[in-house]
Amino acid sequence: MTTASTVAVVAVTCLMLCTFIAGAMLRDAPDDPRYTLCVSSAFQFLLLEGHATMSADRATERAQLLRDLQQRGDLRAIYVIETPLDQGPAATGDGPRGLLARGGSELIATGRREPLLRIHRLR
Repeated sequence: MTTASTVAVVAVTCLMLCTFIAGAMLRDAPDDPRYTLCVSSAFQFLLLEGHATMSADRATERAQLLRDLQQRGDLRAIYVIETPLDQGPAATGDGPRGLLARGGSELIATGRREPLLRIHRLR
């Protein structure tokens, strides 16, 4: 196995583990999941878990649409999920940290084990 393929396998394994942990954390989140959007680098895997989700880059591109949905009441909460991959070489764009830096947020959950995850609710 080449170094690049080893890194890819580790990244996918980490994403799957992050998704499993995030899914458990989201089950305890205070907002109604039917009206909640998750923004995460693990968005593909969260979709498979049944969560409405998109990448941070896509959320930035669709900011006006998301505001419109919030004003209509169709979107009541946006959760930004930070994973260890958001800091590493696999990170793309501004990622969740860039999105959090643009506006106010509230930390609603922090993982208790590695890989450490944080879930923020955008205000």
